[in-house]
Amino acid sequence: MAAERRTVDESYWMATAPGTRYPPPDSDLTADVAVIGGGIAGLCTAWELVRAGLDVVLLEADRIAAGVSGYTTAKLTALHGLVYARLETRYGPDNAALYALSQQDAVERTAALCDELDIDADLERAAACTYLEDPRRTEELRAEAGAARRAGLDASFVTGTELPFPVAGAVRVEGQFQFHPRKFLLALAERITGAGGRSMSARASPGSTTVCAAVCRPRAGSRSRRVTPSSRRITPSSTTRCCSPG
Repeated sequence: MAAERRTVDESYWMATAPGTRYPPPDSDLTADVAVIGGGIAGLCTAWELVRAGLDVVLLEADRIAAGVSGYTTAKLTALHGLVYARLETRYGPDNAALYALSQQDAVERTAALCDELDIDADLERAAACTYLEDPRRTEELRAEAGAARRAGLDASFVTGTELPFPVAGAVRVEGQFQFHPRKFLLALAERITGAGGRSMSARASPGSTTVCAAVCRPRAGSRSRRVTPSSRRITPSSTTRCCSPG
């Protein structure tokens, strides 16, 4: 029988970063782009749009980085389960390589933002591992490692990792990251509003609908769209691990 593993119900990322409280929008807003969701996808998208000079409103139903992004594995990796062998088989090696390039570029872009914006997000370079405990499935891992390597990642099949339990095998990809997602995202939200914009958020009594927004002023002559505060709750959508110790 496998040894019992200790589980933790609370999120370390939520417990070790402050909350946010921006005022809610109390009237109609105008914007070039409305970004729905204040997790990592929404905030990074909003930042890139703000940097491009667009008028952006970011809408979040709860608190920034308090949904899926507040309870994440906190890894930044181009290794996503056993995806590369499947991509190579279905779509060919060129498309698998394009996927790998786009994912690794996104990983490096996050690291670059930490440097450019002076964000202390506990960023640490680490290998990522997709592992299996069933020895009957190691050929799947070997196939994935080969496909990931052909796609351009620094991938290999290994039988030992720094994980605190034994595995039958793993796909290991070097040059990935782990970080504190809420430290990164809360700082990014501040940079968005600091780039000439206003910040808004709301969270009233438990069970109530909340909306938060970071609104950046429009360029002269830019097209605008009206954003009306809604009574509808917006909810976020929702195994690879970083191999480094801790």
